[in-house]
Amino acid sequence: MFEWLFKYPSDVYREAVFTFGTDLAPAWWILFGAVAVALLAASLVRRGRLARWPVPRRLVVFGFQAATLGMILALLAEPTLMVRQLKPGANTVAVLIDDSESMSLDAGSGESRLAVARRLAERDIVPGVGERSSVALFRFAEGAGRIESLDALSADGGRTRVLASLAEAAGAFGTDALAAVIVLTDGAANADAGDDPGALLAAGVPVHTVGIGPGANPGDVELSAVALPRTVPPGSEVTARLTLRHATAGDVRLRVRDGEDLLAAKTIALRTEGAVTSVDIAVPSGRPGLRELTFEIEPPPGDPLPRNDVRRQLLEVAERRHRVLHLEGEPRWEYKFLRRAVAEDDVMDIVSWLRTTPRKTYRQGVSEADELAEGFPDDLSKLYAYDVVILGSLPAAALDDEQHAWLESFVGKRGGGLLALAGRDALADGGWDVTPLARALPVTLERSERASYRSVEGAARPAPEGRGSPVASPVALTGAGESNGWAGLPRLADYQVLGPVKPGATVLLEWVGDEAVAPLLVEQPYGFGRAAVLATATTWRWRMRTPPDDPRHGLFWRQLLRHLAQAAQQRDRVTVEGGPDALAVRLALRDERYEPVADADVRATITGPDGTAFEGTLAAGAENGAFEARWQPGVPGVYRVDVTARARQNEHVATRFARVGADDFEYFGATLNRPFLERIAEATGGRYWEPDGVAGIARTVALEGAGVREQRTLPLWDAPFFYVLIVLLKCLEWGLRRWWGGI
Repeated sequence: MFEWLFKYPSDVYREAVFTFGTDLAPAWWILFGAVAVALLAASLVRRGRLARWPVPRRLVVFGFQAATLGMILALLAEPTLMVRQLKPGANTVAVLIDDSESMSLDAGSGESRLAVARRLAERDIVPGVGERSSVALFRFAEGAGRIESLDALSADGGRTRVLASLAEAAGAFGTDALAAVIVLTDGAANADAGDDPGALLAAGVPVHTVGIGPGANPGDVELSAVALPRTVPPGSEVTARLTLRHATAGDVRLRVRDGEDLLAAKTIALRTEGAVTSVDIAVPSGRPGLRELTFEIEPPPGDPLPRNDVRRQLLEVAERRHRVLHLEGEPRWEYKFLRRAVAEDDVMDIVSWLRTTPRKTYRQGVSEADELAEGFPDDLSKLYAYDVVILGSLPAAALDDEQHAWLESFVGKRGGGLLALAGRDALADGGWDVTPLARALPVTLERSERASYRSVEGAARPAPEGRGSPVASPVALTGAGESNGWAGLPRLADYQVLGPVKPGATVLLEWVGDEAVAPLLVEQPYGFGRAAVLATATTWRWRMRTPPDDPRHGLFWRQLLRHLAQAAQQRDRVTVEGGPDALAVRLALRDERYEPVADADVRATITGPDGTAFEGTLAAGAENGAFEARWQPGVPGVYRVDVTARARQNEHVATRFARVGADDFEYFGATLNRPFLERIAEATGGRYWEPDGVAGIARTVALEGAGVREQRTLPLWDAPFFYVLIVLLKCLEWGLRRWWGGI
């Protein structure tokens, strides 16, 4: 309709400059207009019946006639549009078509995405663009390649690199006049991590993106991510966090395997359609060594993409020892039995400081004669040497302001684990509601006139949100099977009332009393670390009131402290990420006080699955104390990365493993990624197009292209809009005059 009225599309008007084509000076047209308006006004004043009308009516009629006269004068002045368009035959437009495996999937209309892209290119894009420019066809997946015909497309690319392919295609023309790039894709860029968009932006060529495919695959359940600690101690439970994207609701079965051995299984309830569900599952770490775990979802009936239901993840089980510092303000049974439980752990060393009387203290497990000689560590670096700190029944006044700040920094900056136990001088009763440490605690402590620590019996049970935790899952105290290891445990003899649970905290265990249910074990991440509160000090009953061979008390404490210790950051934090075809290595180097170390020589030795090795250097990153590098080994498989950092006469060595390459990578995230395509178009000066609207893309490229352009004059005098407006003005004038009796 717009083009019929105004003769040209709206794109032309956005880019054009309006002017008049007549050679007569504007002053003459103003003079002609003034004379015509004066004659018109005089005729209305002197004309018979109209001269007797009230002034407002005569002004209305005068306005309609003046407007009509102005339109006629404007047409006589030859209105025109001045536009700059691509010069015919002097430019090239690159058309890139996604040829990866995801393009073989349904576009939502019963035909494949590649078939839709081929049809759009063949019917609308290539003929339209070819009227003014040469067309260069490319297929792309991992990279871009020139093709002579659309018949060369086969949708067999194993992974998609959109940014790199666009930059590669744009750079193939050198100094030739590349006017624009048109890319037809679903936007499922699964290998663009680390690709720099700067090369694409530097080309200065607008990129027009055409999004093909549905925003969701109906009925699909995808295991999109598995988060697993890189290194865990042997003989422990490790928590894996899974993320599922699903376009349907219902229950699905999850299984975790190590080769042919089934390690864990769980039923996951997907309650909301078109949503994302996160779930935790506890997996036994097993013996030391490198393991490759398989996480597999049993596909629900009608799942269109069962190939995105399996993920493989490496787990390194290593004998890394953890040090635990236990600060206790009074002798009590919990102190004794906690030490016994930890002493049975092969990877835990517990160091205790106990105040036996107001003037006497007792140390256990120290490695040096002066360790904890002053009670609390007298230097921040000495506190950072521990992985977990346990605060018993010790009043907050026992520490000074600096030591309180150190404890908060121990959790947030160093990444340690903190556990606050119940007691007469613990939590709110001990004045631990003071900042800054109170910020790290998972509950808000509230003081009251009545003591919050009370002698009252109650049972412990897993909280609903804690059932996926290795500390509180039904199998946490049994080690295998689906039986509830919490059933039959002796009742606890005390409880400390907690304040409100903070929004980011998780209740792992509940205290079940005779009249109420309340949080018992609560944790939350804080900074790089994790803090927890246990609102009882009588778990020793689980040891004293059960048979001698009952392991549940020891299992609980070992699992809890290992869980807190897993958050502890090492000074040389090495992360190795294996992608579809690349290996990214990053080192965050810290000194004894966990301050960044920037002046270091960092090298890595990468050993491939076939035993061949090569060495590379990690360069300083944007963050202070960070070093990073990226390699493309080329051969899929498990790689060993040995990182050596030399700084300040110290040497840090770390070993990590990562898998390069993944099975069925194109079937994960295989939906239309419209936001990604819109960002590319906006950043380069192009536009995002729906498949139904690509008929106008050739005209937009001609007007907004970056190649060789020429100026063109487009006449407007014969646009239907002007004549429709003149007729409309006269009809309105005639209607009013008839209504007022002027005809």
